[in-house]
This record gives sequence, C-alpha cells and structure tokens, in this order.
Amino acid sequence: MKVAGLGEILLRLATKKGVLISNSNEFNVNYGGGEANVLISLANFKVDTRLITKISSDSLGEAMLIYLKSKNVDTRFISRENKRTPIYFLEAGSGNRSSKVIYDRLDSAFSYISEDDFSIEEALKDVDIFHFSGITLAIAEKTRKLTFKILEYCRENNILVSYDSNYRAKMWSLEEASQVTEKVLPYVNIFLVGS
Repeated sequence: MKVAGLGEILLRLATKKGVLISNSNEFNVNYGGGEANVLISLANFKVDTRLITKISSDSLGEAMLIYLKSKNVDTRFISRENKRTPIYFLEAGSGNRSSKVIYDRLDSAFSYISEDDFSIEEALKDVDIFHFSGITLAIAEKTRKLTFKILEYCRENNILVSYDSNYRAKMWSLEEASQVTEKVLPYVNIFLVGS
C-alpha cells in the first residue's frame, strides 16, 4: 500500500508541560502538520508514504527534509522556495488548563504551492490513497484549487481519498469550512471527523 498526502509542515515550538508561553524562556523544537503526522504514523507501520508540500529553501527547510527522511517519508515531491517557514507555538496544558496553540503561518512557502512545483501524475503514481485535511483547504485559495485538481485526478484514476475535516477556527470561519467541505465530500472515500 502507498499513501500520499498534501499538506503544510510547520516548525513547532512547545513549552514544557504546564509552563505558560509568557513564563517560558525555552521551547522544545519539533516539526509537524496534520498530513505529515498521519504519514509518519503510517510509515511506522511499514506503509509507503509520500508528502507533497512546499517548504522554505533555508536551513529550516533542510531540517524538515532530514526529519521526514528519518521517519521514512518519501520527500521527492517536496519543492523549495525562498519563502518563510510556518511556525506554531504550543503552550502545553496541565491539569484543568488545556493546551493552547498560536499560529504564525501567514505567507508561508506552502501557501505558494502550485502545479508548477510537481507533476500530479508523477506524485500519485502507484498511490492507493490520497490524504489531506481541512487545514490544507483553509491555508490559501491557491492550496484549495490545487487540492481540487488532485481530487479530480484521484477520481479519474481510482485512487481512494481520505479527508480529515480537522477544523481550525483560527484559520477560517465555520461557515466557510462547511461550504468547502460540502464540495469536497463527493470525492471522499474515508471521512475523518475530529478536532
């Protein structure tokens, strides 16, 4: 089985458990993103995985490539551009206080991804399942249009589609997310509804 995903990968800066961002003078560094996390998890079960994305052309982008390769995720369809790396800050909750996330992802490299960065046919060659999330749809109109082109390709080539609604109120309104999700659902074979 081979699974490909389209999505943004971010630099994650997290406080120690229970420490507020305002009280923290150090952060734990990691990389993550909805689709990347799914692909890494599947790779742990020996599933062939491939991430389609766009990252910065600086040392942070290089670190992301090294990280993904170390997790056995195929990175051949990751393009690079002289744009910024998106960041999210995680204030790790404790006890009754839940975790808190602050996004800094506006104008990221991924928001500029287009068909010029890769061949949809090549990126989905021998792929059984294509996975994406509502986060990818919320990032930019450009990422949304590209996603729909990939969905059309999947439909025409009998590739199963996995969609995680993964709604983020900080990224778009519930009304807009609902409208786009309604358009996405006819393409979806596996629908995940979560936070």
